[in-house]
Parts: sequence; structure tokens; C-alpha cells
Amino acid sequence: MEGIAPDTQIHGDTLKGYRPAMKGFWEKYRLWVIITIAFLLIITVFSKNTVLEAMAIRRRIKVMQKEQQYYRERSKEDSTFLENLKQDWFLEKYAREYYLMGNECIIQAHDSRAAIANYDKAIELNPSYTDAWVRKGITLHNDKEYYEAEVCLNEAVRLSPALFKAIYNRGKNRLALDNIEGALGDFDRAVSLKPEHPKAHEYFGDALMRVGKEEEAALQWAIAERLREKKSKN
Repeated sequence: MEGIAPDTQIHGDTLKGYRPAMKGFWEKYRLWVIITIAFLLIITVFSKNTVLEAMAIRRRIKVMQKEQQYYRERSKEDSTFLENLKQDWFLEKYAREYYLMGNECIIQAHDSRAAIANYDKAIELNPSYTDAWVRKGITLHNDKEYYEAEVCLNEAVRLSPALFKAIYNRGKNRLALDNIEGALGDFDRAVSLKPEHPKAHEYFGDALMRVGKEEEAALQWAIAERLREKKSKN
């Protein structure tokens, strides 16, 4: 029988010596080993959660920063809007003051040039001031400045397509310009807007007569007369 090799024998003897030592080490330090492993596991899990929470916090901060920027810009826009609104209110207020002064120039001083200067100032402050355009147009019409009046009254109708006084006065001005077709269109609209207005029917009759529609003209004149009688009785 062959014998065991010396190196194999030594290795086997060494392992036999380690086993009791390892068993003794485990029995002596088992609790500390378990605690150490548990601690390492806790640290690992906690570190992973901490990283995830940090990432979530960074995302929330970015969202909050965007929201802050949005509200800052919105606040700036609102402030600008309110400032513009305030400015528009003052401009409209001063425009009305000039408009009323223009009316006073007509009623009290009978000064059409001064009136037009005030209407111009009102329009400069508030270009959408329809009443100022109408009053300027009427004043120019009364001064026989028919072409300039037409410009003003066209603008008034553009700004307020259903405003009776703009359409009615443009019709009168168009009669003076011999723009009969234009006048007919305006007076037709005018009597639709205000069927109880005698002068609108009267001028409508005048325009119809100018194009040879005698019967229709007579009808409009009759309506105008009936409305005047009705008004006088009231």
C-alpha cells in the first residue's frame, strides 16, 4: 500500500486545527458579527434611500423655481396691465373733458374752430372716442366742410357700426355731397335703428325723391309727419 504524500498530510492536519479555532471564534464573536452585518445592511439601504430622496428634493426645487419664475413674470405682466389700464382711464377722462369743452364752444361761444380744436385733442388722447368723431363731423358739416366731415363720420361708423347718430349724420352729409346711393343706405339703416325718429324718415324721403322714387319718398314723409304729430300730442 502506498503512503499519503507528506504535503497532503500537512494540509489535512492544518484544516483539522482551524476547525476548532473557527468554531471557537464564531461562538465567541457571533453576536458582534451579526450586529456588524445588520449595521452594514442598514447603512446600505439608508444610503440608497437618501440618494433617492435627494434626487426627489432636487426635482421639487426645480419645479418650485419654475413656478416662482412664472409667478414673477405674471406679476410683472399684471402690474404693466394695471398701469396701462390706469393710464387709459386718465386718457379717457381727459379726452372727455376736451369733448365737453368742444360742445361748450358750440353751445355757448358759437365758435366752431375752437370746438374742432377741442375735439381733435379728445381724439388724440382717445382715438376710439366715437362721440368726438361724430361731433367733429357734425361741426365740419355745419361749416360746409363736407369732405372732411365724411372722413370723421366714416371713422365713427367704423368704430360703432350700429350707432344711430353716426349713420344718420353721415347720411345727411352724403346728401350734401350728392352721394345719394350712400345716403339711401345710411337712412335705411337709420330708420331701422330708430323707427320713431321723424328727421331720419324725412331725410330718407328726400334721398328717395332725388332718385325719382316719389311714392316711396311720400311714404317716408308721411311717417315723419305722423311721428311729429304723435310727439306733439305727448
